[in-house]
Amino acid sequence: MSKRKELARLSHALVALILVSLALTSCAPTSAPSSVALIANPDIKDVLSGQTVALTVDANGSGLRYKWSVSRGKLSAFDAPAVIYTAPDTPGADAVTVEVTSASGTTTKSASFNIIASPTRTPPPATFLIATPFNQVVCPMDKFCTFPVAGTLIGIAPDPNLKVIVFVKSEPGLSDKWWPHQQVSIIRNDGTWQSQAQIGDVSCTGIKDDFQIVALLMTADQASKINAEWQVLPQGYVAKSNIVDLITAYDPLPVDLSFAFASNDKGSTLSLTPSNSTLDMNYDLGAGGWVLISVPLYRNLSCMKQLKAAVSFSYEGAGAANSFEVKLEDTDGTNFGWITKPRESVANKTFSLPVSDFTNWVAGNSPGMNWGQVRNLLFAISKKPGDDGGRGRIIIKDVMITP
Repeated sequence: MSKRKELARLSHALVALILVSLALTSCAPTSAPSSVALIANPDIKDVLSGQTVALTVDANGSGLRYKWSVSRGKLSAFDAPAVIYTAPDTPGADAVTVEVTSASGTTTKSASFNIIASPTRTPPPATFLIATPFNQVVCPMDKFCTFPVAGTLIGIAPDPNLKVIVFVKSEPGLSDKWWPHQQVSIIRNDGTWQSQAQIGDVSCTGIKDDFQIVALLMTADQASKINAEWQVLPQGYVAKSNIVDLITAYDPLPVDLSFAFASNDKGSTLSLTPSNSTLDMNYDLGAGGWVLISVPLYRNLSCMKQLKAAVSFSYEGAGAANSFEVKLEDTDGTNFGWITKPRESVANKTFSLPVSDFTNWVAGNSPGMNWGQVRNLLFAISKKPGDDGGRGRIIIKDVMITP
């Protein structure tokens, strides 16, 4: 055999050997990534509902790809080497699976959990206080009285969505009904808060009477649904403050005398010198029967009898002994009054005349006194049977409606 033929035979044999080798290599099984582990932290099987577990894949190799799945819970990612698992809300079994893929194959690992219902947790008690001691509140007698109410939140973080609504109840009366005062509340960062309350002649129970104040901490949505009316305390609020007993009183109501004016019947004369706090009158009943001073009030005194209010003033008189009258007149002319007969000169005598002792003297267009529309306070000197008539001087000072 020639040398050329021998070389050709060897070349053919080498090609055949290479082809066989390639065929054998293509038929060999594919191997997966080696040394793959799924690590849980904490390493537990029983997991509370809502609890989280960190899951990490520990695998060798480069170019690894990850594919996560979960049966019921939640995963923070689906293609990362580490994820956070959150257990579902309902008890039962759950499983997390991860597929780790490389150029040489895929490995699958799983972690199984038993979900247990979380025990009910009672939050630590929060304290919601009205500041104490609470001073006596003094109000104008013919007006509503608005005053600040303050306190402290302890154990409740300040939140712009929380509002304080203050409720007031009078005692006695309306035993289960409270009045809400829908004022803007201020809750500061240190937990202190400030709101307002209002009391007054709306209930006629203010004078030296007990009130109770309670504050409710609510969400802004709850607060927006509170109606301005007497009501039982609403339910479902965030927290209720301590209930504070409050003693209230009304300020005496000073009467401005500077606009007083005089009148008299035929045959009588009256000279009047008024000032803010003093009425100085010289009169002569002569052949007549009376002289009168009218002091404009235009006040709502609808609670005067309930409050046991009185008309008080200092009195100084000289001259003849005649009847001295004090009256309140409403807008239709009805008047209730009181009368006395000083028989001698009087210096600096103080009168305090309870309105409950006044009697109906003159009827107007409607029955009874309209205490909500008191027009005038009247002072009169009159000659009744047994009186002297004649002349005199009277000075009235410091007129007030006193509780």
